[in-house]
Amino acid sequence: MNDLQEILFEIRLHIIAEEGFQRYHYNCPAGYVTIGHGLNTGTITELELKIINDHRKDYKKPIKVLDDLSYITKEESGLIVGFRVEQLFNYFMEKTKWFRHLNRCRKKVVIDMAFNMGIKKFNGFKNTIAALEIQDYSKAYCEILDSDYYRNSYSIKYSYNRRADLNANRMRYGHCRGKEYSNDWI
Repeated sequence: MNDLQEILFEIRLHIIAEEGFQRYHYNCPAGYVTIGHGLNTGTITELELKIINDHRKDYKKPIKVLDDLSYITKEESGLIVGFRVEQLFNYFMEKTKWFRHLNRCRKKVVIDMAFNMGIKKFNGFKNTIAALEIQDYSKAYCEILDSDYYRNSYSIKYSYNRRADLNANRMRYGHCRGKEYSNDWI
């Protein structure tokens, strides 16, 4: 596994762990109909339906529209999470200059936040992005703390906004789980 594959795999595992898994539709805390590992059903694309159909190739009835997706397996959901992580990574690499300069852990934070809230909402974090552009990670940390993402990222399991808190601190200090990362992997 090369370094790029390794970070994509790590982010995929992180998101799967943070999101948990629901086989059937449920309403997420933000009110969206969701399935699997935090997959907003309103954002599932035709290509992602194809991924599911390819996985279910032995089934007689392929899923043609989202309404046909009454359940999802952990493996199928994991495939879509992996696909989305790779899409987000490529988006940030192609569309921004600042993402390339982030260390490994900070890249994970950006992708996790974008996965969690969507790319459009993440791009609305103008002050956070401005801080990332000048590599002012303390300012980026403060901007994350002063956001609706932080205020609304409540975890019933942990009784506070654990995920947003972890992401803010990882952005500030640039390390995950006590391990320092450098830019030499890309």
